[in-house]
Amino acid sequence: MVVFFNIISYIYKAEKTPLTLNDMQQEQFVVLAEYNTLAEAEITKSILQSAGLWVDIRNEYMSSLNPISGAARVVVRSEDKAEAETLLKQR
Repeated sequence: MVVFFNIISYIYKAEKTPLTLNDMQQEQFVVLAEYNTLAEAEITKSILQSAGLWVDIRNEYMSSLNPISGAARVVVRSEDKAEAETLLKQR
C-alpha cells in the first residue's frame, strides 16, 4: 500500500518521463533539511515542487504528534540536491 502511494505522489520532472517501480527503487534520496514543525517542511516542499523537483516529507506524522521525538525531514533525489539547495537559498 505504501509503494502505491509513493508512486502516486511522485512528481515528474519537466520531461514527464514515466517511471517504473524498479526505477523508483533504484533512486538515491537524501535529506535536504529537517524542521521542527510540519508547516515549515510543507512550505519547503511546496517551493521545490513548484520548481519541478521530486520532494517527500519523511517522519511527518511523528513530528506532528511529538516534535521532540523527531524532526520532519524533507527528502529529494540525490541528483537534485544542489538545485534544491540553491532554490532554498534564494527564498
